[in-house]
Amino acid sequence: MSNSRKFAGCAVLLICSVSFLTCDVSGRFAHRTGLHLERVGTEQAYFSYNGKPLLSFGSMSDFIFYASEDAFDYKKWADWQATHGMNHCRAYLPGSWVHIERITDENCGSLENVLFPFQETGAGSRVFDLTRFDKRYWKRFREQCQYLQSKGIIIDLLMFNGWQLWNYNREVAEVNWNGHLFKRRQKMVSC
Repeated sequence: MSNSRKFAGCAVLLICSVSFLTCDVSGRFAHRTGLHLERVGTEQAYFSYNGKPLLSFGSMSDFIFYASEDAFDYKKWADWQATHGMNHCRAYLPGSWVHIERITDENCGSLENVLFPFQETGAGSRVFDLTRFDKRYWKRFREQCQYLQSKGIIIDLLMFNGWQLWNYNREVAEVNWNGHLFKRRQKMVSC
């Protein structure tokens, strides 16, 4: 028997053994840790974390990482979610500075409190140096993640949100692409 066949046979035996040890009689995984996809191949597939289904409700979690704190009280939101058995949030990093300002303004926040992932080339210029992170933004981001973790909330973080690139009409273009952090402008420094 070749070494590759022996290895394949051992691997199959190991996988079957581990599966047998981690499944209970009903075929469900008991005492699993980490993130898993359950009921794979069915219409009832779902994610679980440490044996509990990931549950989320409503929106507003999008605002967590881009609205100023006076425009969106993420702690109040996270407390409500945790109190009602929710343990998951889907959120995005900001893409459009215009969108960030609009959300902050619409929710009675101060534009003075808005933070961006990248440093501006000059105060209030809204031209960003994509080679320099804004430490204040990332400090707040870390604090927010730690708070969500303390509430047992898993973050489904999308690092790039394509919806902020849509330009299907003039108004959307002004908010999304024309205000996008990555859109080339004069004097913009990029990688």
